[in-house]
Amino acid sequence: MTCYQINNLCKVTAFVYISDDFIGCAVIFKNNNEIMLVTAFHVLEPLIHNLSKNKHLIQIKDENKRIYKVNELRGDINESKKRDIALLVLDGEINNLEEICFFNPLPSPNLELISRCRSHLNKEPTSLYSKEQIEKLDDFYYYINIDKSIMEDSSGRWGASALQGISGAGIFIKFDQQLVLVGIISSIPDEGLFGKIRCSNASCFIEIHNSLKTKNNNDYDFGSSILKESLLMLKEENIDAVIRDWESAEENKKYKNNIDRKINILHIASKVEQEKKKIILNLLSGNNFARARMINYPNIETSYSTAHQVFDGEDMTLYFNNRSEANKGYKDIKLNYLNILSETLSPHGLQKDEILLLRNKDIAFWLANCDLDFLEDES
Repeated sequence: MTCYQINNLCKVTAFVYISDDFIGCAVIFKNNNEIMLVTAFHVLEPLIHNLSKNKHLIQIKDENKRIYKVNELRGDINESKKRDIALLVLDGEINNLEEICFFNPLPSPNLELISRCRSHLNKEPTSLYSKEQIEKLDDFYYYINIDKSIMEDSSGRWGASALQGISGAGIFIKFDQQLVLVGIISSIPDEGLFGKIRCSNASCFIEIHNSLKTKNNNDYDFGSSILKESLLMLKEENIDAVIRDWESAEENKKYKNNIDRKINILHIASKVEQEKKKIILNLLSGNNFARARMINYPNIETSYSTAHQVFDGEDMTLYFNNRSEANKGYKDIKLNYLNILSETLSPHGLQKDEILLLRNKDIAFWLANCDLDFLEDES
């Protein structure tokens, strides 16, 4: 987790008390000049149905023990109940509160998520981490997966019984330079046996209050736009200019000569130019994609770098008697490296085309710098 998240997630974590009894969790934040709170609708039932008469019974506390009072509920009460969300305006001290963004629409399955919450049993706030990909339930709800061992308390109770009080806690993007809310905890289905938590989608709040700050999937395409643009370069008229610019750069001349030599070993004359273009474009587009994909995801970068270094440490010199042998060895190396990257990166949510692009980038670089080389067998 980035330092930003460590220092600021606790600033937006809040807890709901009714008549001095802890009931559930919430997210407190400032929006323009207002103090606002989001939580699960059922946390405030039945008081919320007659809030004007009951709001004096509700108390909100943040992690700094500051106390806030409920002013009003925003949005249609029936629609809020259907989505199990509540957006409240509070009275209290606005200084030192943080702003948050609401994610719209449903988060990508690739996103790693984090929540900060407490329960009746565990009074100290702690972090829950999304373990696997997001699973959409419907337009209002989705599931995240956490470690099943968390679902049991010391007395042997499971699921909602063990984690009573976590409802209303915010679900945030784990790695970002802002606090981006993707949902709130609604319930724990199936007694927690499958490690699933049902969450209300953050986009539901946007529908009931249009002044909330938002982020959408376009901000988290993980370099997919770069991937598409890079692949489209193969069909664009400027491909030759891109190749010429790269080849003419002084720092690339040694790499160009290495690629030229190896391409002539692997391919017949009629295919040399076409395959050389692919290798250089794999190198260029792969570098761009890797930077865009990993800039906010150091865990992915760490896993990728480890796999890269381990494979790069192997001897990739191929001895051959003919073009067929050289090609077989080349294809074996490409396949072995793809398998290693897939095993390492698939659990982080990378798709097959993304992993292929990283594989092709590294193979292209190894061809260029002679880590991957072809020598005639003189034995």
